[in-house]
Amino acid sequence: MTGPQGIARLRSIVAHVRHMPDLIDAFASYARQERMLQPSTVARYVDVVRKFATYAEGLDPDRPLHALAADELSEFLRSYATDRDEQPSKALWNIGLSALRAFYGHLFKLEVISANPALRIDRQRVRPTARLTLSFDEMIGVLDAVDTGSAGVYRSRNVAIFQVLFQCGIRVAELVSLNRDQVDFTNRVFHAVKAKGGKRLSLAFNDVVAEALELYLTDTKTVQPREREAALFVSNRGTRMSVRAVQNLVRDYARRAGIMRPVTPHLFRHSNVTTLVDMGTPLHVVQRYFDHESITTTQRYSHARSAQTREAGDQLASAWRSHVREHRREDRRNTG
Repeated sequence: MTGPQGIARLRSIVAHVRHMPDLIDAFASYARQERMLQPSTVARYVDVVRKFATYAEGLDPDRPLHALAADELSEFLRSYATDRDEQPSKALWNIGLSALRAFYGHLFKLEVISANPALRIDRQRVRPTARLTLSFDEMIGVLDAVDTGSAGVYRSRNVAIFQVLFQCGIRVAELVSLNRDQVDFTNRVFHAVKAKGGKRLSLAFNDVVAEALELYLTDTKTVQPREREAALFVSNRGTRMSVRAVQNLVRDYARRAGIMRPVTPHLFRHSNVTTLVDMGTPLHVVQRYFDHESITTTQRYSHARSAQTREAGDQLASAWRSHVREHRREDRRNTG
């Protein structure tokens, strides 16, 4: 329900609970197309609002949405944020509140309602959970598990995936979106990567990644893409790999390497950030190395400061190679 006609129809709808299905459909379209939220975020927000519609219908199906009192919205959030063990979750409360604020904010923007009642409710303060990052030794152990444990047809592909995840600090959704024609070996850059928030970024990669990618792309024994499949990383069916498939790879090979705590692709990214900061890389350089606020920001720094971000990646590659050599020497001493 987009475009002038759709907006006019929405404005003609009285914002009562009984009209929620139309309002939710319009909200989902708005979240995807205008807010450009991630599909998982849209799905979660829509799920919250649908549950809220069921709750509101139980109160009064003909009641105006904006007339619900803050304590009634809070009661819904308490119910949404309480799990089977009757333990309320502050994080779930905040997710539910974000969804309601976005939903009511959409209606307010379209002048369907005159106020956003969800703004009267406070967010919960959540203490961030400390993440135990992966050390170089653990990462080498994971790569050893990948190299020795992968079936021949997947070995070079899996090694390349793990090196891109760690060395580039790339998000898993960005990794699976990569196409072969986005890999620029001459300039060591992934061009026009689909990033969070609908942005397009150019992401630098270092020599370690270049070597892994070149081996993968020239390996005739690896799984081959189907005809017209443009994806860089393909599954055993020759089609683009999914986020879930990469998540499962990371989990399985981390366990094979003897790492018992949960390991996800995002932990690779977090470990990369921590490593660069510990090596003394300036925070503003690390920030640019991992993301940019917009494509304009990318263009602004592409000439004057690209050398700094390139140096950060090269510094990581040098430290990686040095640690690999020391790790191998230590293994030989222990087995000798």
